[in-house]
Order: sequence, then structure tokens, then C-alpha cells
Amino acid sequence: MWWSQTGQELVMTTLEAAGRTAIISGFDEDEGTEDEDEEEEEVEEEEVEADGSTQSKVTPKEFIESPTQEAMAGLSRSEWLEFAEGELSAIPDVSEIADRALYLCMRMSSPLNTVHRADTKQKICSLCDDTLKLLASHNPSDSVLCNSVLVNIGLIKSENKKFRVASEDLTGPLTLIQHIVKQDYVSKSSRKVLHSYLTKSEKKLEKYFQVKFQLLQTLFSLQ
Repeated sequence: MWWSQTGQELVMTTLEAAGRTAIISGFDEDEGTEDEDEEEEEVEEEEVEADGSTQSKVTPKEFIESPTQEAMAGLSRSEWLEFAEGELSAIPDVSEIADRALYLCMRMSSPLNTVHRADTKQKICSLCDDTLKLLASHNPSDSVLCNSVLVNIGLIKSENKKFRVASEDLTGPLTLIQHIVKQDYVSKSSRKVLHSYLTKSEKKLEKYFQVKFQLLQTLFSLQ
């Protein structure tokens, strides 16, 4: 209530004398009702917020088939790790393992082709790191890693004739590679090789001038 305890007692005394104490008891009952109403409103608001933030669950296979920003939001990290580990462990040759790991990452980068939320990029980078750390456990050489990166953005041809690049639009892949080259699992020599190839491939990447320029700047700063 908005009055003090002393003030309330004074009002009670006055009303008792007038035989009107029921008014105060009515105030007290109303106060409890308002508190309960506020609590109910808070619960309802929390339920609405919870419902609004719920994302439809998406399996890794479903995401690879349709790698959208909405699908990324519903992708579980634990399920992705299990999926990626299964994909890589089923391949006997390390160069093919690298190709597959980079394919998964480049496919994952598709939401970055267009306007995207910051949390989407953060999640993509995190899952990519998880995937390439799995690749690192197979001990690929620097040349194998660089080869797979370049194959997956179409700058060199794959020995596998059935291979197709993960994304025809290279905006997302080049954006993700800018993150990849900053990580500890990429050696300094690999960065030099990638910088050299990307510099020589200006015509193939000229439509991606801005993102390619940012990538080259990053690679140069890390040498």
C-alpha cells in the first residue's frame, strides 16, 4: 500500500470509531488480488517469450540439403558433431576426409551468402571449428588442407569427377574462410599458400571483390 503503517493504524482507529472497518479489509483483499494478477501476467509473458524463441529442430542431413539461416537456428551442436564424426571416420583416405570436411563447412556457410544475423555467423564459425578440429585429428598435411580449401571454392579441380562445389555463390565460403585462416589448426605456411593462390585468381573471384579483399588482408596480416 502507498500509506505508512502508522498512517494505516490512524485510519483504522478513525474508521473503527465510525463503524467502517470493512473498507480497510476490502483494501487488503484488493491488494492481494492485484499481486496475484501481476504474477499471472508475468507468467503469461514468460510463456509467450518462450514460445517465440522456440526453433524447429533440424537434423544435420536436413541442414546440408537446405542450409538456410532458419535451419541453422534449429541445428543441434551435439548432433552435428556426431554427424560430422561419422562422415569423416567412414572415409579411409586423408585427402578425401579433408575434402569432405571442407565441403561440410562450405555448405554450412551458405546462410552467409545473404544478409544474416550475427548469432547465425557465430554458430556457423563454431560448428566449422568443431568440424575442422575433427579433421585435424586425422593429421592432414598443409598441402592437403590447402588443396581441399581451394577445391571447395572451385579454384582448382578435384580428382573426383563427381565432386561439386558446396555453393555456387562464394560469398559465404570466402567469408567463412576468413574465419578459418585465423585459427590455430591452420599453419602459417598454409596461409601463405592460400594468399598466393587467391591473389593469382583475381579473374575468377572478381565478382566477390569486397569479401576477397578482406580475406587477402586477413591472410597478409597473419604472415
